[in-house]
Amino acid sequence: MIFQPSLRAHQFILRVLLGLLFFVYFYFFESPTLLLAQHRLSGGLTSYEPLIGALLLSTLFVFLQSGIARLLPLPERLYLVSALPSVALALLLTAFTPETSVFSIVLAVICFLTPIICVVRGRFHHYESPRTNHSHRFTTFSHHLQWLLIIALALGCGSNSNDLTTYEVLTAEHLLANDPQGALRVGKEAGVTSWRLTALRAFALSKEGDSLFTALPERLLDYPLPAEGAPRLLLDTLDYRYMRLPADSLYRHLGAFPAEGLKELRYLTLLQGDNRCTHEQNVRARDYLLCLHLLRRDLDSFAAIFQEVLPITTDSALVLPRLYRQALVLYADNHPQEDISQIADSATRCQYEEYRQSLHKPSSTHSASQLLRDYGQTYWWYYDKR
Repeated sequence: MIFQPSLRAHQFILRVLLGLLFFVYFYFFESPTLLLAQHRLSGGLTSYEPLIGALLLSTLFVFLQSGIARLLPLPERLYLVSALPSVALALLLTAFTPETSVFSIVLAVICFLTPIICVVRGRFHHYESPRTNHSHRFTTFSHHLQWLLIIALALGCGSNSNDLTTYEVLTAEHLLANDPQGALRVGKEAGVTSWRLTALRAFALSKEGDSLFTALPERLLDYPLPAEGAPRLLLDTLDYRYMRLPADSLYRHLGAFPAEGLKELRYLTLLQGDNRCTHEQNVRARDYLLCLHLLRRDLDSFAAIFQEVLPITTDSALVLPRLYRQALVLYADNHPQEDISQIADSATRCQYEEYRQSLHKPSSTHSASQLLRDYGQTYWWYYDKR
């Protein structure tokens, strides 16, 4: 005799599978978006805990499905249609963060209407109920699995999880936890980025380094940079709407808050020589200022400030960060008469000559990709190609 699970056993298994599906959706896919939604709704007063939140929301939506199943006169093979309102609510939770997702809203409306359509249709058409036909129980269960697949596709297609938003939120969370290494690992290999994400990574890099230089001029170009928009490395107060990290935390890190309307370059210029700040804060502001000039391709301003704040000679044992070395070689190539050309080290000069020679080789798809692999993280590539 083959064991036939009871109707209650079927429904219990389906509720467990549904709960697991909701948990995976909330915990693995929508945690950053829900965290941002909670931050906005509470005005920053409360925070979202991913694991607890996913467990509570999954349990709540399974109970909602169970209640709707008791109210709607649906046959057993359409049992999971009662889960569609829960799916709609799950989609609407993240449909407005960070921007409104019209597709998610339309899909949620369809999920709301489908149970109503099934109930209305059932009044005019007779459904064969497997409740009294146990020979079709396993066939009915296969229908349930098909509905589970439809629900999973609806959650996957209607989710409002944006990779860039996810990276920004997670990077900010690591910085809030004072984990710059964790912040720098988020989305490093991804091609998508923004100036907000770049500013967050710059903040993390400025927390690394030694008493002479932060890691900012050494590793800034290890990460992708946006192709459009004016370069910026500082957080704006409005960025607080997109993450829980306030811009004030960066300004405390640099030593002072900017006056209202003060431009980024002017603020950093004043800050890097402020005697009221500590030596570490002066170093951070100096590296921010020099890197910002380089991102704007203003080599003249970079060289002028560099000569003023870093009087390095050829006999100095100080090893400059990679970005500074490459910028000095490029500046020396354009200004051979300047004394600053003497501090461009020979190894970097040789690499620059190889780069210039590679640019004049016959172009092909292979050589272009090879050039990007070899020099894509150099300042010369950024200066010439971006």
